[in-house]
Amino acid sequence: MLSVQFTFILPWIESFIMSSVSDRSIAPLHAQEKERLEALAAYELFGTQPEAQFDEIVSLVAQICGSSSALLSLVGEDLLWFKSRYNYNADSAARDGSFCSHAILHDDVMIVEDASLDERFNQNPLVTCPSTNVRFYAGAPLITEDGLPLGVICAIDDQPKTMTPLQIQTLQVLAKQVVAQMNLHRSVVKMQQINQNKDKFFAIIAHDLKAAFHGILGFSEVLDTDFDELEDNAKREIASYLNESSHTTYKLLENLLEWARLENGAMPYRPKQLQLDSLVEEAVAGLQFSAAQKNIPIEIQLQSETWVHGDRHMLHSLIHNLIGNAIKFTPEYGKIRLYDQISHDKVVISVEDSGMGMTSEQAQRLFDGDHNQSTRGTHGEKGTGLGLLLCQQFVQQHHGSLEVKSCVGQGSVFSFNIPLSAKVLS
Repeated sequence: MLSVQFTFILPWIESFIMSSVSDRSIAPLHAQEKERLEALAAYELFGTQPEAQFDEIVSLVAQICGSSSALLSLVGEDLLWFKSRYNYNADSAARDGSFCSHAILHDDVMIVEDASLDERFNQNPLVTCPSTNVRFYAGAPLITEDGLPLGVICAIDDQPKTMTPLQIQTLQVLAKQVVAQMNLHRSVVKMQQINQNKDKFFAIIAHDLKAAFHGILGFSEVLDTDFDELEDNAKREIASYLNESSHTTYKLLENLLEWARLENGAMPYRPKQLQLDSLVEEAVAGLQFSAAQKNIPIEIQLQSETWVHGDRHMLHSLIHNLIGNAIKFTPEYGKIRLYDQISHDKVVISVEDSGMGMTSEQAQRLFDGDHNQSTRGTHGEKGTGLGLLLCQQFVQQHHGSLEVKSCVGQGSVFSFNIPLSAKVLS
């Protein structure tokens, strides 16, 4: 059996293939390789274990094609991941030299009736090695609604074979069923993430909204019952507290509204070419007064003429939140710096402060809703606790990541990456 033959060569097959494949065996990259890999990552299936709904389809492929083995192969940047496999013991293989890397370049089923007679594969170790002796391969690409091939559902055998029109048509139908199952899987994962985010947000709201109203109600009661007996200084302090609490509550509701719009699809991701310096200036402008009250200069160091590809509203809110957070946790006469760095096809934007800093454990818990409750700033400023969770979601909408580096007493650096615009890349 083919599966038995593969078992004892698995420890060295990948390195052997990489050193032995001919140029003809190495398929060119897909015309939309970057978009294809991004789409594959969005499904969150690469590297995951087999699942019954996929196993059933792959087993059916082997039966219909009369092959000894069958695979659901996801084609990554350097690796094939076999999400499901029938009579095949390896869970991955090198992409270079693979049959599947060729199959994703086809719109229809790619059929290799006898690999020993095919100039693309007749020098491939999978074909020439007696332990594997691959002869037959038939692979139908897994194509998304956007026309991007994520991988292949394929039949493999160690004997030459032909396929009937009905077998070919059935394999194409099964490929579409795999994509439908992948879409369903992605929807389920998204709903689970939404529910997790709801739990995080509601936990924060329950804590922060109650705290804000407890203070407002308490001081309002004091004013109502003891107004005439209070000294002017006490009245001013209470008025100041009520004003601050009102602003905090308003910010909480504003963040909650943004999150609700994002989750309900009322805040669609609308990327376009944006000039980074003007975007940053707009986001920082509304925070200069808060920074000035603590004598904190905001230094902006951007490379000239940097254009990014992103959603203006989300990026404005993202930068505004990170700068606001830096002001909150930086003491008087501290410093805040915003700078950028080009990295391949992305720009990394960092907000650095000389503030309180935090431990590595605190940094790791920043985006955990169970711990992400508001913390007072260096002047006792209140926060909503929602800002960083929103920042994380806005960055994810841009297919980027948000990271933090911090040291107690020395400050923090929050960095996120977003795509450069086509104008810069050209």
